[in-house]
Amino acid sequence: MDDTTIIDLYFARDEAAIRHTAEKYGGRLRALSHGIVQDMQTAEECENDTYLQAWNAIPPHDPKEYLYAFLARITRHISLNRCRDRRRLKRSAYICELSAELEQCIPAPDDAQCRLDDLALRRGHQRLSGRAGRGKAEPVSAPVLVSGFDLRPCPALRHVRKQGQNHALSLPRAAAGAPGKGGLHIMRGTELLDKMELANAAFVQAADQPPAGKRRGRIRWLAVAACFCFVAVAALALWRGSTPAQHAPALEKLRIPDLVPGGMGFEGYLYYRAAELENGNPWHVGMALSSLPVYRNAAYDASGLGIAKGLDEAQMRALLDAAVSALGAAVRSVETVTAEGADTVTELRAATDRGELRAQADGTLIYLLPDGGLALPAGYSFTVSGTTDDAARETIAYLAERYSALLRMTAPVPVTGGDYNIYGEYRRTYAVYDAGETDAEGIANYNLCSASFVPTEDGRLGSIRIRNALAAAETLGDYPIVSADDARQRLRAGNYQTSAPCALPEDADIAGVELVYRTGSREQLLLPYYRFYVRLPDTDMEYADRLQLYGAYYVPAIADAYLENMPVYDGQFN
Repeated sequence: MDDTTIIDLYFARDEAAIRHTAEKYGGRLRALSHGIVQDMQTAEECENDTYLQAWNAIPPHDPKEYLYAFLARITRHISLNRCRDRRRLKRSAYICELSAELEQCIPAPDDAQCRLDDLALRRGHQRLSGRAGRGKAEPVSAPVLVSGFDLRPCPALRHVRKQGQNHALSLPRAAAGAPGKGGLHIMRGTELLDKMELANAAFVQAADQPPAGKRRGRIRWLAVAACFCFVAVAALALWRGSTPAQHAPALEKLRIPDLVPGGMGFEGYLYYRAAELENGNPWHVGMALSSLPVYRNAAYDASGLGIAKGLDEAQMRALLDAAVSALGAAVRSVETVTAEGADTVTELRAATDRGELRAQADGTLIYLLPDGGLALPAGYSFTVSGTTDDAARETIAYLAERYSALLRMTAPVPVTGGDYNIYGEYRRTYAVYDAGETDAEGIANYNLCSASFVPTEDGRLGSIRIRNALAAAETLGDYPIVSADDARQRLRAGNYQTSAPCALPEDADIAGVELVYRTGSREQLLLPYYRFYVRLPDTDMEYADRLQLYGAYYVPAIADAYLENMPVYDGQFN
């Protein structure tokens, strides 16, 4: 059923709308939620809550052209709130198990030995309080009771455990127990300090001045105090949530797909010196990374024809509408593009008064500026070959600011780089990515979600291309990765993929390495690789004097335990 019909059912208050919504989008919403909460039962609850909120929101909302985006936004918010609630409540199986262990150490409240202990404690407390006011304190060899922490003597504990009379006391119920009535009262740190302020100053002074000749008694009191501190800290940790790390769901093993090079050539780069390999990648060798996310690529095309896939027509329309709004443009017409010989919509093209916008099924948005492009203000250099690195970064920063609403980046980072053609002409690229909040986010954004600005021959802005390979990708989880040194060992052992025309030479000149994601419709998975730049021996190719040819050699960055296979170079295109 199409989205328009489903929305009509919502407006008619027909409960069949929920059933049809679940049939069409239930699986995707569950997957979205599971990627956040990492628990399938909770994800199903979030999915059901999504339907309820959608039922209450439609009407007045009318998301006929962006129903999935509307539902996904609700699901995301619900899932994030569940995560926040879970952190606040400190729900953890470890706490339950630990409380069960504590039950074995808590005696029954009304056995004979405990009653004797309580009686001794009260008598001791009476003697202490009765004489403290006269400046004379009598040491008490009874258990210590401090604001509900009942430390019973070891004989009682041994007696209870021996008789098997353990009192089944759960943590919440114990916390609610009244002090002195057999309950275990667990205080927060601030509460403990507040209670200590209520202590009579005479008691404190008397405790600080032990009678002469009572050194052994002082040691006993120090031991008791140490025990109290230990128990208090343990109880405080239990209550305040020194929550153990949650067990991550089991990660499925990955099969490294074959490398399918595009066209008839191979991936090679021409530079005059190895230092020019610098391309703005945020990853560096010294970066402390233990894991990176892996995604199932929704844009993968098994046919190999390069047909754009991933987003449906409604999602592409939502992407298009967001871009139109960001530019403040007026739409004149919208054209639907389908794959040749099929009914699959691969692209939507909107003609506007600000140029043409194209939303593609793989999540890419292309903006073609009108009238030969936009002329940049004086002082900005925007050429393919003649612009320096510093000038290029200034130009990117200006363009990122001007089109910030379209890019929707929180912390844009300019990326300038390129390589030479066979004639020795430098071909510069201008790009920007969102730094993200973590190193892992920055690396993923750099490789999978970036924007490039394309200059015209006369230095105008001709187009903007915004890539989002994660628009419809499925997150499989954060996978442990190996170090660059470990990857180099794999490379030397022949565990690599390359489209270069030769195997790795024994004395290979490895000019550089970077951590990247391979993207495109030929990649089944979006996963991290180490890309080694290896200087290739002389070939039959003719290129400008002193230019050096570097081939790209890929080594999977995923740890061995999470791989079904390890690529082995066989002398052919993989």
